[in-house]
Amino acid sequence: YIELTTAQAFSKSLRVLVKLSNDYLQLYLRNLKAESELELAQASESRSQTDLRRNTIMTSVVKKLDSEEDIVVIVKQIFREVENFLDIDNMNLMSLNLEEKTVSIISEVASEHQLSYSQQIQNMKISSFPFMTGQPFIVSSNTQLRPVFQEFAQKYQLMAFVTLPIEVNGQIIMYLNAWMNREKIWEIEAIRFLHDMKRIVQSIISKRISQNSLSSSFASLEAILKNIGCGIFVEDLQTKDILFRNEMYGHKISKELEARPLPLDETGHMKTAKFEEISIPSARRWFDMRYAEILWVDGKSVALCTAHEVTDKKIYQQKIEHSANSDFLTGLYNRMRCEEDLKIAIHESVVDQ
Repeated sequence: YIELTTAQAFSKSLRVLVKLSNDYLQLYLRNLKAESELELAQASESRSQTDLRRNTIMTSVVKKLDSEEDIVVIVKQIFREVENFLDIDNMNLMSLNLEEKTVSIISEVASEHQLSYSQQIQNMKISSFPFMTGQPFIVSSNTQLRPVFQEFAQKYQLMAFVTLPIEVNGQIIMYLNAWMNREKIWEIEAIRFLHDMKRIVQSIISKRISQNSLSSSFASLEAILKNIGCGIFVEDLQTKDILFRNEMYGHKISKELEARPLPLDETGHMKTAKFEEISIPSARRWFDMRYAEILWVDGKSVALCTAHEVTDKKIYQQKIEHSANSDFLTGLYNRMRCEEDLKIAIHESVVDQ
């Protein structure tokens, strides 16, 4: 069947076809962009949840710096937090007997159905552990090992491990170990977290061993908190004085954070840990703040405040919100945003009348 048409009608049909094709292509590109932004948003949300959990664990662990419990109990509590957060098969603390040149596990946490080494590794020769060289060791399941390390890994059925030396008064006396009986590729964030935990354990052990004065205990605590990876300050609940700050984000930002009122109850205390997100408009920066009440080194009740910067996350959220409310090609507000603004304007006019 052949239908004849005029040049004008043919040209008009062609224009319609071109417009439909352009509309379809625009819709297709919008869908692709929306799918991509959704994936990025989900990834950002996952990272935010991980950061929040990390901050919560960090606050909980830092509180143990002033605990009077037995050192083995404290270390086990810390190891349990780390083991659950990083999904590690075995966390253990090895103590060195430098006179007899032996090593023993003094504290251990093993996940369910995984190997325990506390009974096996007691008074063993230091020379039987090739990683005890005074340096940190990070071995993933895809790492090429020297024969001596291969023998060690096979003996204890290890597929990956991290070993961090603990130093007190310039001498290495212990090793903190994270061992995996399953395949594991260590990520940078996990290694940083383990290093933070090692610093805290090292601080606790140093305090217990030295039993030094209040000033030296404070100096040890200060040295740890200055390298903890987030902003920290301690405020006296009675006098409102700042007892400690690590100025992680600079003096000006630290002052801005400290100026915020603490979330206290009617008794002037915090019965439970508090969390909030705050912004500093003058610097265009955002922070996740967590507050917890602890006992300071002199026995006073203080507020421990940790600040983790989330500026990059907030800027990305703003970009996502702008993309959701604007046209892909023109950059102008889209129909959905216009309808929302119109509803608000109508509602305000009705209220005013």
